[in-house]
Amino acid sequence: MPTSSAGGARAAGKNTKAKDEKQVVNVFADLAHIRVFTLGNDDEMYPTKQGITVKVSDLPKLAEAMAALVAAVEARQS
Repeated sequence: MPTSSAGGARAAGKNTKAKDEKQVVNVFADLAHIRVFTLGNDDEMYPTKQGITVKVSDLPKLAEAMAALVAAVEARQS
């Protein structure tokens, strides 16, 4: 089954192949998931439950907030 690294919801279609096999008919991104990852014993990275989820439409606001936070931290360190 094809997947998208962009996240979002996946709509499963009717079973058109095997009895329990589903087919992806549409993928759309409404949410951006920002996760903390950890290194597993097998040297693969795995997502943890820590992180945030924001609407894609709110990403510009998040970027502005992060820039303001960085500026505030830098001002305190000066």
